[in-house]
Amino acid sequence: MQDWTATVHGEHSEQEVLRVERLLELNHVEYTHIEEKNPDTVRVELTPSGGGQTVIVNGFDLGELTAHLKLNTYTKKDSYDLVVVGSGPAGMSAALNAKTLFGWTTLIVEDNAPGGAAGTALNPINNYLGIPAGTKALDLAHTWMGQINAAGVEWLPGCRATAITQIEDPRKTGTEDSSLYPTYKLAIQRTDGKGPVDLYAGMVLIAAGLKPNRLGCTGEEQYLGRGVYYGTLPTDIARARKERVIGIVGAGDTASVAAILLAEEKAKDPAQRLQVAMFVRGKFGKDTIPGNVDRVREYVDRQFITVHEGTEVFSCLGKDRKLTGVEFGKTGHPESVEPLDLTALYVLTGGVADTQWLQGIGLRIVSDEDVKQRRYRKAGAVITGGIDSKLGSLTTTGVDAIFAAGDVREGAVRRIAAAVGEGGAASLDMNAYLVTDGTWQTAIKEGTALYKYYEATAPRNLGSVAVLGGDALAP
Repeated sequence: MQDWTATVHGEHSEQEVLRVERLLELNHVEYTHIEEKNPDTVRVELTPSGGGQTVIVNGFDLGELTAHLKLNTYTKKDSYDLVVVGSGPAGMSAALNAKTLFGWTTLIVEDNAPGGAAGTALNPINNYLGIPAGTKALDLAHTWMGQINAAGVEWLPGCRATAITQIEDPRKTGTEDSSLYPTYKLAIQRTDGKGPVDLYAGMVLIAAGLKPNRLGCTGEEQYLGRGVYYGTLPTDIARARKERVIGIVGAGDTASVAAILLAEEKAKDPAQRLQVAMFVRGKFGKDTIPGNVDRVREYVDRQFITVHEGTEVFSCLGKDRKLTGVEFGKTGHPESVEPLDLTALYVLTGGVADTQWLQGIGLRIVSDEDVKQRRYRKAGAVITGGIDSKLGSLTTTGVDAIFAAGDVREGAVRRIAAAVGEGGAASLDMNAYLVTDGTWQTAIKEGTALYKYYEATAPRNLGSVAVLGGDALAP
């Protein structure tokens, strides 16, 4: 993966500049900012870290910027052995194991940036084995990205899966690039709106994680990315000194940590204008770690944070494509609101499993009634394992050749280490799917190296993983 440095020219408070800088940070591109007061000028100068010709990009065209950064390693194969939807730790781990253990042609589809929600965590990652000193979430995600690129996993950024359909007769698709006959077609929509992509896959791993909850209020979509955000990044904290009032919707640990870090910036210079306003639908502290509650209340006492309990945001206000404030009021009472000037609003209220695009293929999805009856915890999540599954293993869904791992799976634990483990388990579940009942004989094209591999190893590799072209490993 090419390393770049960037210089961003433009007025620092301009929302288009902020959008560009967020994209660079999410993709681990180091940048500096040069203040220019002309709001119509957002220019990015990209220079390869090892030296080379500088590329100048109009920052308003994020698609062009992404192309120049060479983030896309998608080679447009007519089909893949495995398509992974989502690039959190579960998706990346599964892709890495699939490629290095079994040699499957593997593609990751991602609509945002490497690492998913885990890659944008504000707090240092200090509970991951092997990194005793801790590390930044973005640094960890960048390491994963470099590793999967080196392994030959392909990467399709800025794209979102919108539908999946089963192919009636995989042998008649006429595809040549994969060793497995494609059993599914995925409809992929580019986030820049420049056209859909169809992907054919022999197996599919759903690792799409959680889709951020939205407010559903007036103006939210209009100012999305221009003052309204669904996650916070380290640069948001560093930039906060230049802001006035920053709003946070939510009262959980993610929202509380963001508020605390912003207040700490204020504490470094109490004379600065920065203030934090938290909007909480109920009572603050109900679903938050006690230590975080205490820290927030400490900064409330110092008047750095204001907590508006029993309130919700009913509309986002703006001018010249920028968010300038919100209207909020008592929860459930939009008829009586009051305005508050804001320079940014972070909606940090958790998320729901991103599974709406999976309708119609027989997956077991947790319903609202399931949650109400306490059969499962998370509406919209994919149910895996269990007696209905052919294998009964961790990530199998009961639908042939479709697997699920990470936050999108019912019962998943929201820890990076657990997600990495699930990704590894998913690759072994896929291998077991091919081996059990001799599925590989009809799923893999005869004459391919992969067919010969399973022909030689299938009788024994359900109990041990034979690396394609390498040594046997115990799972």
